[in-house]
Amino acid sequence: MTQQLSNDALQLRFAAHSASQAVEALNSGGQVSSSDMVIALKSAGYLSKDIVASLKQYYAKSAQETANEMFRGGYAGMSVAKVLKNEYGIGYPECAKILKNAGFSGSQAGIGLINTYSITHKEAGRVMKAAGYSYMDITEFLKATGMQIDSVAQILHQLEYGAKQVAEALKKAYTWAKEEVIANALKYADYAINEVIEGIQYVFDIGQEGIAFLLRNIKYGAEEVARFFKNVYNKTATEVADILKKTYNIGAEAAGKILQGIGYAANQVADALKSAFNWVADIY
Repeated sequence: MTQQLSNDALQLRFAAHSASQAVEALNSGGQVSSSDMVIALKSAGYLSKDIVASLKQYYAKSAQETANEMFRGGYAGMSVAKVLKNEYGIGYPECAKILKNAGFSGSQAGIGLINTYSITHKEAGRVMKAAGYSYMDITEFLKATGMQIDSVAQILHQLEYGAKQVAEALKKAYTWAKEEVIANALKYADYAINEVIEGIQYVFDIGQEGIAFLLRNIKYGAEEVARFFKNVYNKTATEVADILKKTYNIGAEAAGKILQGIGYAANQVADALKSAFNWVADIY
C-alpha cells in the first residue's frame, strides 16, 4: 500500500497539486494513516513544512505527534526542529523535549537546536540535559559539530557533569584519545587535580607512578603534584621526595623547599632528603 501511495502522491505532485490537495485526494476514503501519508508525501518530494501543514489540517496532529511521524518518516532532527519552531511556535527548551520523546539521537537534536534557534552549544547542551539526554548523547552532539576535545570537556563541566562521567564520555567519543589527552582536557575544563586523576583512573588502568608522570606531562608543577600525593594518597615525606626525584629530576635542596612548603615537619623533611638524596642540611 505504501509504495502505491507514494506513486500516487508523486503523480499528484507532477500534476501540480499542493500537499493539502494531495492529502485530500489520497485519503478520500479515510483509510490512510498519518504515518503512511508522511512517507508518501516525503517520497514524492513535498516540502516538510507543507506536509506538516497538511497533517495539522487533516489529522489534527499535535507538535509531539508530528515530530513522531517525521521521525518514523526518516526526517533529520534539524528539519523537525524547524517545523516545530515555524509551524507550531515551539521554543527551544520544549523542542529538545519533543525531539527526545520522538527518538532523535543527541547529535540530531543538538544540531537541530543550534541551527534552528541560533543558540550556543552550551545552551543546547543545557536544554538537552533537562530533556533527558545523557552526557554521552551531549558529547556525541558536541563532537559532531567539529568541536575539539578540550572544549567539549569544558562545556560538560559547565553543565555540572563529574570528571568520571566526562572522562568516560570523551574516551568513548574520541576513541583515539589516550590518558594524557583526556587528562589534559579535564585540566583545561578546570577540574581540580584530584578530579582529573579520578576521571583518568575511572577509564584507564594507571598506577601511581604513571599518575606522577602524567601530571608532569600535562604541566602540573612539582609542588602541586607533591601536595596531591601527600593529601590524596597520604604519602610520607620520603615517598614524596622519591616521586619528585624520579618524576621532575630535581635536586635535594629544591625538593626540601617543596616538602616544607606543603606541610611536612622539619624532621620528616630531613629524613626524606637523607633517604632519597643522601643529603643532609642544617636548615632542616
